[in-house]
Order: sequence, then C-alpha cells, then structure tokens
Amino acid sequence: MPDYEDHLKFGWIAHFILTIIFIPALYLLGNPIELVFAVTGASLPIALFGSILPDVDHHSSNTNTLFRYALFISVVVVTTVTLSQYIYSISLLWMSVVSFVPLFFSLGTIVATSLITGLLSLVTFRFIRPNHRGLTHTLPFVIITTVILGVVTGYVYTVFVGSEHQYLVATIISAYYATGIVTHLASDGEIVGF
Repeated sequence: MPDYEDHLKFGWIAHFILTIIFIPALYLLGNPIELVFAVTGASLPIALFGSILPDVDHHSSNTNTLFRYALFISVVVVTTVTLSQYIYSISLLWMSVVSFVPLFFSLGTIVATSLITGLLSLVTFRFIRPNHRGLTHTLPFVIITTVILGVVTGYVYTVFVGSEHQYLVATIISAYYATGIVTHLASDGEIVGF
C-alpha cells in the first residue's frame, strides 16, 4: 500500500498532467492566460491536499496529525477573532461580578474560551472520525466534497475578486481537488462505489 509520500507524489503527477491539459485548452477557449496560470498554479496545494485527505480517517496517519493541528489552530483563531468583537460585552459581564475589571480578565476569558473550544473540537473529531478506509475512501465522499469546494470557491472568488470568472475558477479548483482524491483512491485500490 502507498504511504503518505507516495500519495503526495501521485498528487504532483496528477497536477502536472491536468495542468498540461488545462492551460492550452482554457487559453484556446478564450480565457485570460494570466487567470489560467494563476489558478493552475494556486491549485497545486489543492491537488496535494486531495491526494492525502482520504487518510484523515486513520488515527496514526500524517494526514490525521496535520488535520488535528489545523483544526485546533483554525478553531482557536476563529473563536478568538469572533469573541474579540465582543470584548466590551465581556468586560461588562465581568463588572457584574467584580467592581473593577482589568483588561487581563477580558483577554484571559477570550483566550481561555478559545483554547477550550479548540480542545473540544479535537475531542469531537476523535469521536466522529470514520473508520479507516470507510467513508473517506468512497466516490460519494469525492463527489460531495468536490461540490462543496466548488460552491465555496465560487463564493469566495465572487466576494474578493468579482463574478466575471467565478465558475471557471471554481471548476478548475474542484477538478484539481477531485483528481487528487481519485489518485489516492486508485493507488489504494479502494475506489468503492455507491
């Protein structure tokens, strides 16, 4: 069975082959060459992510370890940013308990809440993680996550850049992601159908 490095190599190869096909085809279809190069270049991490993602369900895999770190950091950052918007309200809550509230109390509350939320997300993931070579090694998983990625990419592109090429960008990113996952499943010999 291929290991983590092998799956990454397959992701590189898949990205290279897809890029050789996409660049001329998209350019000949009249798309701006700058956009085509930018999206195909930015899609390398997406293809590599797809090529290792199915092993997130294995408790001792590198992918699982990376995912746990990324999950913890993401939850802590999002919680901290969200709660920081309410620092005045948090200070008022503390003032209902004590008469003087140092800034340390409010900041400490935000930090402690963020860390606890991050730890709870790790515990939750541990309990909901599917069995190895289960859900994440199926075609429905590939299809559902590819569609979700396409919708999110289209939305984010529209918000930050505009709506002129949103469908093109979403399609390209989704194609690289799906190709990365399919290379993983094919190398494992685990393309399990519906």
